[in-house]
Amino acid sequence: MKRSEINAILLEARSFIASCQFHLPPFAAWTIEDWNGVGLEAQEIALRGLGWDVTDFGSGDYGRCGLLLFTIRNGDPRDLETLRATLRHLQNLEPDVVLPCHGATSDAGLLTRNLEYFDELEQRVRAGETWSFEDVLRWMNLESDQVEDFYREFHKMNLEAMSASVNAL
Repeated sequence: MKRSEINAILLEARSFIASCQFHLPPFAAWTIEDWNGVGLEAQEIALRGLGWDVTDFGSGDYGRCGLLLFTIRNGDPRDLETLRATLRHLQNLEPDVVLPCHGATSDAGLLTRNLEYFDELEQRVRAGETWSFEDVLRWMNLESDQVEDFYREFHKMNLEAMSASVNAL
């Protein structure tokens, strides 16, 4: 999406939200300068994925397949049990429900494989094994050119969170 399109969508959303007399937290209106001027508060906001999210899910057609939301409250992404529970809930949706997302969307087994990934990750962490991203790709029968860099960072975060979770027990 073009920045000008995102800015227009945000302007319209702010106007609509104000007309409903709903008040967003102050960081909803922060400028780049504001973000650069705050310290730990901004890190917590970013960690929890708070704030504006505008996406067309890569479709190029926001009007037909777009979403705008403002996240006010969100769990800790390091809480893998909540993530796993969410995946289980999504698995129980009716087969004809379509959930646009930022990855493969045409594969009904995707949720199952994600849950299997977390189960395998937990088993390996509990056994004291390391599990590199390259090992994950082999386990999933994927080539690295089939996977976006996002997933490499996501695996790193999951590995750290699972290790912290297992070590806390």
